[in-house]
Amino acid sequence: MSDIVRTALRKALLHVLAMVVMGVIFVAFICYAIVERGHSPADDAKPNARNHAEQDQVPGEPQRGVAWYDGGTLHDKTALEWQTASEADKLATSADFVSAVWTKNDFVPKIQNSIQSTDDMKPYAEELVKFLDQVTVAPPGDFGNDLLRRTYEGLKVKKMAESGMKTMDWIRPSE
Repeated sequence: MSDIVRTALRKALLHVLAMVVMGVIFVAFICYAIVERGHSPADDAKPNARNHAEQDQVPGEPQRGVAWYDGGTLHDKTALEWQTASEADKLATSADFVSAVWTKNDFVPKIQNSIQSTDDMKPYAEELVKFLDQVTVAPPGDFGNDLLRRTYEGLKVKKMAESGMKTMDWIRPSE
């Protein structure tokens, strides 16, 4: 391989790594800012008793006959755990966050008024899943970067969910 190609590949790899690190720092900064502001509407999203009533349930596996919004278990988990969770668990957890904000009447009026039923929440829950998937994306390759792992371990799903809803301008500004 020529020196020019090697140099170009090194620069590209360093650029990708720099972008990943900047993304992680941005998410960490947003989460820190949210924590500093105090109580989060997403804090009120708690798994309901029905979610944990069945002790034989395998975490992350969807149950037959369970509604799309039931069974979320990621409320107090980390970004690392979000990365490996099932889509059904992600959607149900996001539904809990959306429901908590809607119940407190904290959405901007356009969203708050558009939700008339649980099924009306589904597009917002799906959008929140996409946001959380994007901000918790695993870095490409095995860089062995302990900083990235420690950063993801410290990011809580509920704080990232609130950050996402604020970033997407879903939540009314504090008065």
